[in-house]
Amino acid sequence: MPVFEPGQNIVPLLASLDAQSLGRRAVELVFVDDGSRDGETLGWLRARAAERSNMVVVSIANSGWPGRPRNVGLERARGEYVFFSDQDDELFPEALERMVAMADRNGSDVVAGKVVRVGGGTPYWGLAGRDVERADLVADGVMQSRTVHKLFRRSFLMEHGIRFLEGRVRLEDHHFMGQVFACAPVASVLASYPCYRWVRRRDGTNNSSKAVDPDWYWGYYTAALDVADERGADPDVSRELRREGAQQCFSRTFINRFDRRPQAARHAYFASTAAFVRGAFGEEVDRELSVLRRLRFQTLRVDDEPAFLAVCQALSSLQRHVDVEEVGWSGTALDVRLRVRVRSDDDRITLEKESDRTIAALAAPGGVISAALGPHDVPWGSLSVRSVQSGIEWPVECRSVAVQPGDGDGWLQEITIDARVQPFVGFVGPALEPGTWRLQVRSSFLGEPAVQALPLEPDVHADVLAQRVRDRNGSEVFRARLTCSAASSAMLRIRQAGDAQPPTGSDRS
Repeated sequence: MPVFEPGQNIVPLLASLDAQSLGRRAVELVFVDDGSRDGETLGWLRARAAERSNMVVVSIANSGWPGRPRNVGLERARGEYVFFSDQDDELFPEALERMVAMADRNGSDVVAGKVVRVGGGTPYWGLAGRDVERADLVADGVMQSRTVHKLFRRSFLMEHGIRFLEGRVRLEDHHFMGQVFACAPVASVLASYPCYRWVRRRDGTNNSSKAVDPDWYWGYYTAALDVADERGADPDVSRELRREGAQQCFSRTFINRFDRRPQAARHAYFASTAAFVRGAFGEEVDRELSVLRRLRFQTLRVDDEPAFLAVCQALSSLQRHVDVEEVGWSGTALDVRLRVRVRSDDDRITLEKESDRTIAALAAPGGVISAALGPHDVPWGSLSVRSVQSGIEWPVECRSVAVQPGDGDGWLQEITIDARVQPFVGFVGPALEPGTWRLQVRSSFLGEPAVQALPLEPDVHADVLAQRVRDRNGSEVFRARLTCSAASSAMLRIRQAGDAQPPTGSDRS
């Protein structure tokens, strides 16, 4: 754990480490204080270490970023496995025990455990669908997660000389994971148990929330992509890592929603990003991208800022509509049938048939720009449940089917989703804990994913809202009911018989 003046944010982390089911004798805690200057942090850490036989505190001169403290901690660690945690996050009670058991079963060099995020959407949803004992780095999508909140076999890192960049650098975790992937690790995915709670704070205290210079940032992004090639990675791994980098690069805060940035700032952002794309990605990457990402790459390569702005505006124009066609209890299972559609406001995007292809076209200042839809543009959708109290999100049993929209109705793409929520059984994970769970619709149209609340109309769905279902687990009885929030979205409330109604409170997740 790299530490720098965490204040009270570190208290929940230490409590979660003390609570690990693996037991204190099997867990060594290495806190590396990165030269905190507050006069309190180092003393507090040493006082906590005096109370724990398994806690080590190392103090180093301030380096300004987590890379050097993590390297120092890795050298100091003595365990068979290491896990890198940030100072203000938390681990779930059985996280280390379950990840170690999976690594022991499979000889894993890295285990990607389920990540829960508080203060933002659930990350790495593509890894949430199933446990994978021995994963294929490419086919199983392991490289979509390039943060280091994972379990690593320490000897693997030491033998391959895998270390973090040090000093005030960005994306040191992506650079580290590029080295890991290049060295052909045995990888596993643990999706059936929440392991790491990543706390996204709204007070600006997260390191990653600080403002960045785009030229500086894209330089580190490029280095994180290049390191796999420099390490002699398998070509398929290197290609997939670069594809994932291309998919994710527009999620960066300063280029995301470019059309909503102040006009005076756009040119610098555009020029920096255009130079990055030309240097980091060959045109062969375009074939692996969805259509609107492909059009953004193409306009960046030719330095056409007005056309790039038009693509971003077209993306912002997409509006999704969810219709609940059926919802009801079948025994203790909640069955839901949905129709989800997308349209473009003001017809900024149109789809046209051309021979055996579908073309997406949009107007730009220099004329219409277009590209053919590819395999990444096939629409899909699913339903999930997310705890209001803890932020844990689980997929549920779903079937999604693409439907051809009717002629002339303005919809670009359409899907139907049939979902079954079994609160007392679970699907990938365990039965749902008592509390309030939001039902969420996940959909992807034209390759652009989004998450929205499942709408409910109290008058239309009054019958199902009035129902209660119950299940007995040993001597305990659990009850569930579907409710409608003040915002007319579906919530599933579960309580144990005899308990007070779960609090609805503010949505921590």
